[in-house]
Amino acid sequence: HSRGAPVASFAPPTMSRPDRAAERLAAAAAERNMFEVTVCGQFTAAHQLRLAGDVVEPLHEHEWHVRVTYGGAALDGHGLLVDFALVRGGLDRLLATFDRQNLNELPAFARRNPSAENVAAFLAEALPGDLPNGARLKAVEVEEEPGCSARYLPAG
Repeated sequence: HSRGAPVASFAPPTMSRPDRAAERLAAAAAERNMFEVTVCGQFTAAHQLRLAGDVVEPLHEHEWHVRVTYGGAALDGHGLLVDFALVRGGLDRLLATFDRQNLNELPAFARRNPSAENVAAFLAEALPGDLPNGARLKAVEVEEEPGCSARYLPAG
């Protein structure tokens, strides 16, 4: 600035229609999920994969780790997408049916190989797809050993 020159004052821009910005934000939120909630669980179970050429793996056990993710655009009046306890309760009840079992002997895997991919798909099918407040099941990830996981993304 040169000496004696007037200094412009900064005035933040005014929004002629503040509701228009809120409308744009709501529309953008509806197009994509803004929030995700993930709940984890685990179970111990054995399995024996059937591979190509009628090869069958030896029966072996894993400590399986499961991550279930729900997503949605809006929070409820308490600032929650979904209550963790609601998701955890359903997941824990489902995983208890697998714990200390041979997955090959369960009805869920009578017609499908008990791979991490199929375990993830089965869990996604068994969990509720929609929860209160518009939360939807986005992913189920199953890790059968550290560094080896499969993720199932339900349609919708």
